[in-house]
Amino acid sequence: MIINPSNGLYKLELFGISDGNYTITIQGNYGVETTDKFEYVGQVKRGEIYTSDVKVTAVIGPIDVYTGPPEFKEIIDTMPPSTTLMIGEPKYVNLNTYVSSLTPFTLVAEDNPSGVGVSSTVYRIYNSTFDTGWLNYTSQFYLTGLDDGTYNIDFYSIDNSGNVEPTNRVTVMLDNTPPITDITIAQPKYVTDMIYVTPDTLFTIITHDGNGSGTHIIAYRIFNSTYNSGWLNYTSPFTLAFLTDGTYTIAYNSTDNVRNMEMTHYINIILFSWDCIFKDCFGRQTILKINVKHKFFQLITPDKDYGIRQATYMRICGITIIIRHCDEEIRLISAAIPKFDFCIAIARDKQTRTKYFLLDRTGFENESSTISLFFY
Repeated sequence: MIINPSNGLYKLELFGISDGNYTITIQGNYGVETTDKFEYVGQVKRGEIYTSDVKVTAVIGPIDVYTGPPEFKEIIDTMPPSTTLMIGEPKYVNLNTYVSSLTPFTLVAEDNPSGVGVSSTVYRIYNSTFDTGWLNYTSQFYLTGLDDGTYNIDFYSIDNSGNVEPTNRVTVMLDNTPPITDITIAQPKYVTDMIYVTPDTLFTIITHDGNGSGTHIIAYRIFNSTYNSGWLNYTSPFTLAFLTDGTYTIAYNSTDNVRNMEMTHYINIILFSWDCIFKDCFGRQTILKINVKHKFFQLITPDKDYGIRQATYMRICGITIIIRHCDEEIRLISAAIPKFDFCIAIARDKQTRTKYFLLDRTGFENESSTISLFFY
């Protein structure tokens, strides 16, 4: 509204700040009376400009107005939209961006404040062996049905004025493969159809994720019918020294940084303890460990740890444990009386022909002497 305008030609401009309908009223007055009135109704889009010439004459008396309906002049939006790719979870970012087939991708396009609005958004997924071609974006998408590897995602938007955004590109690493986990059981151990271990046996879990996103967590669980540790995070090698003798199952798996979880592995082990451990008390640095239930012994010498072996012959005669053993590597004969902490043994390495002696006498752990034993 212009109050008491001067005679002359005026130009009216209608600028669309959004899409919608408009109503323009142009009116001339004489006092409180209306001399001329023009009303125009139409539609306008963001960025469009409509103009109308208005002539005002008022030499003496009422103001006369002469005009016509607004006419389209131009679109002032020359700037393209701006599009952003939003990558959901799971994802892992270090030098590269790792995703899985469960990761959603969302394209968000915005036009400039005075723009006419986004008309369409398109995208393309490709690498050296695969190409979707250009696709119209309608809703979030996923990298499903594709092999693991590196993929480029190109995308851009076009506004209602035909302004085309320069192509954007984001590169991602698709990882749908879980890690591979192995468990290593150190010595001492004895392996047949079962794995026998002692409280000193060390368990190490190792995981490999190839070219994937890397391992996020290694988990393991130790259980049997009477015990369950629950799932534990693996941080370092462990033993079973806190458990009682018996049969246990160890379950373990790994999960990578984009939450691909490996199928759980299981191993069964039998934990046993030594019934008696004898150390030579005459400086020969020989040790003999005995387990009666499984007929196991372990001979340790200054030259070699012979590991856990199942005795060819082991028998309890009263309070005495008799062992006679022969295999391709060693021969051993011993007699032990655990009640009196007494043991006498002689062994021979059949390959090097080295003889080893052990005498653990009650009350003479620091005594030094020489004895002779003979094989039967």
